[in-house]
Amino acid sequence: MKKGLKRADIDTYLQTKDESKKHAFEKNILDEDFDRDAVDGFLESGLNTSALRGLDRKFVPRSFTGWIIASSSILFVAVLSFLFLPNERDHSSLSLKKEQLVRLDRTEVILPPHIDSLTEIPKNTQIQAKQLAKDFIDQKEQKEQKISEVSFTEVNLKPNPVLDPSPIDSEIEVIEKKQLSGKELYLHDLKLLDYRAYRSKPKIKTEQLILTGIPADLESGSSAQESEWQTVDVPYMEYIERTMELFSKGNFKKALSRFEVILKTYPDDLNALFYAGLCYYNLKNTNAAVFSFEKCLGSNYNNFNEEAEWYYALSLILSGESERATKVLQRITTSQGYYAEQARKKLSTL
Repeated sequence: MKKGLKRADIDTYLQTKDESKKHAFEKNILDEDFDRDAVDGFLESGLNTSALRGLDRKFVPRSFTGWIIASSSILFVAVLSFLFLPNERDHSSLSLKKEQLVRLDRTEVILPPHIDSLTEIPKNTQIQAKQLAKDFIDQKEQKEQKISEVSFTEVNLKPNPVLDPSPIDSEIEVIEKKQLSGKELYLHDLKLLDYRAYRSKPKIKTEQLILTGIPADLESGSSAQESEWQTVDVPYMEYIERTMELFSKGNFKKALSRFEVILKTYPDDLNALFYAGLCYYNLKNTNAAVFSFEKCLGSNYNNFNEEAEWYYALSLILSGESERATKVLQRITTSQGYYAEQARKKLSTL
């Protein structure tokens, strides 16, 4: 565990009913795989760290000298085993694999036909994770700069004339006023709405294959133990982390398959809607991309409004709907947001 995280911290997390404290603890260990696995183990077993005291008495040396001797002995035995006992090591490793549970998510093994049949657009025209990550950083800096400029601008005491907004602008303004700016987090440098702040212990219902035998490619003449697909609940953060990893690596089909699983559990999930829209775009399913970005813009949260509107316009262009795209691009230019200059350049090409 990272420095400063003690058993008392884990016990406090397990016992407290204060959700804000739980969220703070979970955020602190979000990037630490070992810490997360340890806490998950305690949650699943229903035990607390008092169960480790017996092991402490049995295995922990009582003196600093004892620590040195024990550590040196373990290291010496490990080196000997690695260098001179390969057969025993391989046999031990094989025995361990026999006892391991292997969980395979259906999305990792079988792609839905409607996704598997899609074809990627050329890579130089795709929306890549690296570019998105850069846009998120630049956009955040731009907003902070605007806030700083406003704070140093003299207040204009003269009343501004009241203008009658057009019906479309008025409708959009009403929608925007109803939206909230939600709490955010970043996984693989990509922005996400942190639903842990708005859902109680969110989980995703998915199908997994649980194998307890040796994987088939390691066996000779026999197959792995048979198993069936089981419907299981996976913690939202665990599921979305793996999904974003696939997206960041450009595996858009597998990522899309998992975003669709999320949307079956949470049809209004803003993260899944936005990134599924990008996957659809990269896989040239423009109708689905347009639909996804439209739902983003109608969400209860505005965290992806600028990005969704920009990629909504690009999806319309890719689908051949230049007239609709022109109207969206014009709105982006007048809003003077992060994508305003890009929208002006794109308008000049239509």
